[in-house]
Amino acid sequence: MTISPLPWLPLPATFDQVARVVGRGFEQGARAAAGEDLAAMHRAAAAGARAAAWVRRLAGRQAAAAHGRALEQTARALARASSQDVVRGEGRLDEQEYCTLAGTAVLGAGNADGPPDLHPGERTALLAACALTVAMPATAPDRRSAELPLLADELAGTVATGERAGAARAARRAAADGGRLALGADDHDPRARRAHRGLTERAFYVFELDLAHQGGHDEDARRRALTTALAPVGRGAAAAALLRVADDPALGLDGDQRHHLTRLAADLDPRTTRDLTGRTRT
Repeated sequence: MTISPLPWLPLPATFDQVARVVGRGFEQGARAAAGEDLAAMHRAAAAGARAAAWVRRLAGRQAAAAHGRALEQTARALARASSQDVVRGEGRLDEQEYCTLAGTAVLGAGNADGPPDLHPGERTALLAACALTVAMPATAPDRRSAELPLLADELAGTVATGERAGAARAARRAAADGGRLALGADDHDPRARRAHRGLTERAFYVFELDLAHQGGHDEDARRRALTTALAPVGRGAAAAALLRVADDPALGLDGDQRHHLTRLAADLDPRTTRDLTGRTRT
């Protein structure tokens, strides 16, 4: 006798069961796509943050305060254009931010005397970074997971190129100026000349004040006044040396290490640090 296999066959699924299975598949696919989009936006935001940090370093070395402020504005626009809310479409760049990212960054402030202090390699990298970042909000929703990582990788490479260009220029300057302190009356850097003049004026003021306080001008009084006057000069020279170490590309210091040395210099002599860096202590 032959036994029919039909009792062991699965019963046909109902339409509701099929709908639930298909629905779960769509839901899982949607979650996976959303996760890929989120990861891509995180990657874009990280690349934008690195670009903004690099531009802030460019702003910090500008002798003209107006150029420093213009580059700070560029850094803020880079960070915002690559942020998740703008890329997702929940926020929008305003007209000023678009102008900043459209190439005006390399021109700096219009009321300054001359363009910003940028090496040609840095200038080209800055233009490319602006173009890549402003393209991030233009990615279509169904293409974000594919296009944003590409833009983020290109942006990271562009920033690295700009950093190498700046380091190469600093290395050439260090080689040319290696025989003298980064703080001298004959320095070609206007910030170094300003710092040197400030230290000289302070030393002279302290010398005259101490001499008047002693009420005499004999050799011992002048020696004591000179010793007192040398104190601010010594602190200023030590601050200048720390800042030079912080800016030496041959040492390969990271941002945190450079910031730590800058803070030490500011603790030694805030005025000299401000004169040499063009910004106050943060």
